[in-house]
Amino acid sequence: MKVFVTKATPINLTNHSYFNLAGHTGNACELYKHQFTINADHWTVTDAESIPTGEIRSVNDSVMDLRNSTILGDVIDKVPGGGYDYNFCLTMNNTENEKNLVATVLHPTSGRYLKVFSNQPGIQFYTANFLPESNSTGIRGKNGSEYFKHAAFCLETQNYPNAINHENFPNSILEPGKIYHHTVVYKFGIIV
Repeated sequence: MKVFVTKATPINLTNHSYFNLAGHTGNACELYKHQFTINADHWTVTDAESIPTGEIRSVNDSVMDLRNSTILGDVIDKVPGGGYDYNFCLTMNNTENEKNLVATVLHPTSGRYLKVFSNQPGIQFYTANFLPESNSTGIRGKNGSEYFKHAAFCLETQNYPNAINHENFPNSILEPGKIYHHTVVYKFGIIV
């Protein structure tokens, strides 16, 4: 994604694609089998409305520590808010490098994996907490499948949300003459 502006403008684009490596009929039980790794030492703390407060907290000794492969089902019930919907502050070599590996996901049953590469400083990890509960009508999807809470995940590369209001977050103002360049690569594969 590239952006040019004629006046100083806050910019923070992302992609909110949903994934379930078990397939489009996979449900929460299958999502809980996924193993997640996010290359982040810190995360941005949020208020009751899920807006970052400006506090950047270490992931050490918390359910936010996904630096090593973590089975989602082992931790999701311990996450505040009923699942992940948090920005992780990525540990990267260089934000100009479009090939920073920022996250890896594996569904061991199928052998499918996803690797996410980006040049952005943050990644929003979301586990579809606000989709309908399984005892209600789901959201209709591919081939009439119904999607429910925790039936998918999103890995959204971005600047830190609410950066415009926090000086300690990476600058989100794009000045005239500068180019906003956001790269994200979703690489899928299968372990054979």
